[in-house]
Amino acid sequence: HAPIIFSTEIEHSAKSPYMGITPQEYNNINSTVYNVNDLDEGILLIWPSHLLHGHGPNLGDDRISISMNFLPTQLNNGIYSFKISRWENE
Repeated sequence: HAPIIFSTEIEHSAKSPYMGITPQEYNNINSTVYNVNDLDEGILLIWPSHLLHGHGPNLGDDRISISMNFLPTQLNNGIYSFKISRWENE
């Protein structure tokens, strides 16, 4: 099956100050792309919604992927918070 690909690459515009260092050798610590291969059946992966992710072509059979987003009813980071006080199904 195709691996799940996670990426931290961000497009930097000419207006944004940006300084980067090109490593001599890429590894799991300094790479901007990480492929998750060979997952066992029943494994659940959870990651933050801002992390870019995708996959290549799936050439195998019998694979089922389920994707969803979760939103807590209250968020509080100490400086800013909000609470969903009413939820309506449309």
